[in-house]
Amino acid sequence: MRTDCGSSRRIGIVGAAFAAVVLMLVTGALEAEAPKSPGPNAHPDRIVAFLRAVRSAPLPDYLDDVKQIMSGTNDAAVLVEAMRALPALFMAGAEPEEIAGAVGAKLTSAFTDARVRRAGVVALSTVKSPASFELLLEMVYSERDEEVLKRTYWALSRLSGQNFPANPDAWKRWWDGQMMLVGEVAGLLLAGKTDDVIVGLAAFPKVALPGRRLVELVAEHLYHPHPRVREAACQALGGSEVIKWKSVRRSLTDAARSETQANVNEALAAVLKSSGGDAQ
Repeated sequence: MRTDCGSSRRIGIVGAAFAAVVLMLVTGALEAEAPKSPGPNAHPDRIVAFLRAVRSAPLPDYLDDVKQIMSGTNDAAVLVEAMRALPALFMAGAEPEEIAGAVGAKLTSAFTDARVRRAGVVALSTVKSPASFELLLEMVYSERDEEVLKRTYWALSRLSGQNFPANPDAWKRWWDGQMMLVGEVAGLLLAGKTDDVIVGLAAFPKVALPGRRLVELVAEHLYHPHPRVREAACQALGGSEVIKWKSVRRSLTDAARSETQANVNEALAAVLKSSGGDAQ
């Protein structure tokens, strides 16, 4: 009996030691895989390798590194790789307005290579925000490279879901109408009257590219005193493209944890399920 106990103890000690070694190896491997910025003054080949690694393993925190690299170089190869990394960062949760700003700083530079502008247009086509659309709208009035211009119209269609001809004024008229709609929705949400707020929430999904502040204003109504408003806010977010945003799914998940009304809880659960489940 004593021998069995001793053997079991030794096996347990060996097993624990083995597990610790494995944990150290796995942790070390994970740390080694995390890309580290070489800094804006590194050799272009090292910077390009870092940007490609960011595309493969994007984290929102890398946006500052990419912005620093972009602001410190005019190397076309580096800038193209940076533009290609930005959509992955957007999908990982980086702020769309910051991404659009980083792209815009290069698109509006007179010395920017056409290859960089093409890559920037493609990047903006995936970063759904008013800032992205406005940058592209400016480009259709000023761009002289035929291929870049063609891609810019394609990007406007992809962002908006509209299919207007290659006519800058037609796109501007549509965008002006969207801005009027944004003002109307915001006004109704801020009015305070329950019926007005519900009308505003019902109109929110018609906003093709809502900015972050408008989305936050809608999300605040998930905690409104009236359950009808909370349910309408849930449906508004669920019926919009912003349901793909991690921050929106997180807001819905947090609201579901504190919701006490059965019908609102059911609405929250249905929207979260259709969007892929709780936010991580």
